Amino acid sequence: MVNTIRFAQLVPAALFAFVLSSLAGCEDKNEKTHKSATAAAPAAEGPAAISASRSAPPASSQEYNCIDTVDQTAEERFWCLARQAFGENHSQQPTGADKGARAEFIQSWMHGLLDAGLGLSSRLDKLAARPTASEAYQAGYGAVLKAHGALAYDCSGGEETDNEYRDRWCEAAAAYGSSQQGEAGNSVLRAVYINGYLAGRSVALTLPTAMESLFSGEAPGPDAKRSIDEPANDAPRAVKTFHRGFQDGFQGMIDAVQDSMEQMMEQMRQMPGNMSGLPGIEGGPDTGGG
Repeated sequence: MVNTIRFAQLVPAALFAFVLSSLAGCEDKNEKTHKSATAAAPAAEGPAAISASRSAPPASSQEYNCIDTVDQTAEERFWCLARQAFGENHSQQPTGADKGARAEFIQSWMHGLLDAGLGLSSRLDKLAARPTASEAYQAGYGAVLKAHGALAYDCSGGEETDNEYRDRWCEAAAAYGSSQQGEAGNSVLRAVYINGYLAGRSVALTLPTAMESLFSGEAPGPDAKRSIDEPANDAPRAVKTFHRGFQDGFQGMIDAVQDSMEQMMEQMRQMPGNMSGLPGIEGGPDTGGG
């Protein structure tokens, strides 16, 4: 009788425990299913997601050892260069509160360096709402120009100065603006064009056939020395930009020399005497000696 009672008491307890175990299993299964579905769900795409990722500060807090540079990877070296740039722009060591600003500076500096290194236009205008990122991007972009010795002058005055190179540089910069070779904000291509422009001006004065053609009015023959080789069709954009700048500078110098000669000849025609008898001077004033 006692065994019967105990058995009767154990049966409901066992059933209750089984039900609880079953319910717990269902919850685990539902949780696993939910996690699996969440993991399998594709990430948000579209302009909204891209805009959010570009506007938000970088979440990476990766740190590298910048003291021992012997076995540094390319990624570590790149990061350390950006970290050095941050230190040069911010004299105080970052505290825990501004590590986020340092991370944003480093990431934006890297983007600026990469864009300039690839000859892309500056995207500084897109960072106007983020002062730290804007400062860092400009520093990274400018680091490439500085490393390549790309000079820049303020040409807003529009007047000739006592610096001949500056004046010719501004002339070349204006020619780049009207050449439609690249965006106005692409300082890399502008520097390439200006270098080509100034080289073309110089070669125009040293190439014998250029001056001969100017005085004779005839085009150089097929065997004449060329001013520069034509770029290949598949040449990089920078090479084509240099060539365009060279051609513009070359022709600009020829035109300038021709204009100067015409002005000089016009002044000589206006002078009294026998200037009309000189070669190339026609239509001089009548001296009444004939």
